Amino acid sequence: LRLIAADLHSGRLAQAANDVASDLERGASFREAFDRRASQFPPLYACLVDAGVQTGNLPGMLFNLGRHLELTNRLRYSLWRAFAYPAMVLLALAMILLIVSTRVLPQFEPIYRDFNTTLPELTIFVIWVGKIYPMILLIVAVLILLVFAIVFLLRMAGKSGYLVDYFLLQIPVVGRCLRTSLIARWCDALRLGIESGLDLPRAITLASDSIASPRLKKDSAELI
Repeated sequence: LRLIAADLHSGRLAQAANDVASDLERGASFREAFDRRASQFPPLYACLVDAGVQTGNLPGMLFNLGRHLELTNRLRYSLWRAFAYPAMVLLALAMILLIVSTRVLPQFEPIYRDFNTTLPELTIFVIWVGKIYPMILLIVAVLILLVFAIVFLLRMAGKSGYLVDYFLLQIPVVGRCLRTSLIARWCDALRLGIESGLDLPRAITLASDSIASPRLKKDSAELI
């Protein structure tokens, strides 16, 4: 454990591994030591380490855990890669429209006023939108920051699964990608439990606990 802590780049995980090692040196069992520090590790760690200890196959469980984390990292990277380009395009478009609304359109308004004629409704609408666009952009930015704050608070409270289930999964395209990702992670966690020697009901419970999705947890309970 101390060798692992020395190799870890994350200060938080390294400290957690050292804490578990210190508890073991004081005579605690591995399960007791890990239970005390479970909150310092990702949720799946606690479930899988406990299962590995119970089945006497901790090395195999940790090896499979590494493969599982590799899969989830690939899924996360794929999702980010899919959404990064359209997000950057939208951001660039928003900045261009901001420049047009604050620098270009105000110069046209006095020119149109000198025409002493009735402007087309579309032109009037464009000028009006240009005036309120900075305020719209500010409101959108505030809403985005608010969403990030809500996500952070829900994650701190361990309720982020509700946000995914009842909001993000309802968004077209995005919801389908997230649903596929959740099911893939659930199936892989189920495989980990079965390969470590758990019976099917316990493996399903392990998979649902590791994903932290209320809907998947409900469906898993019905399967059991």
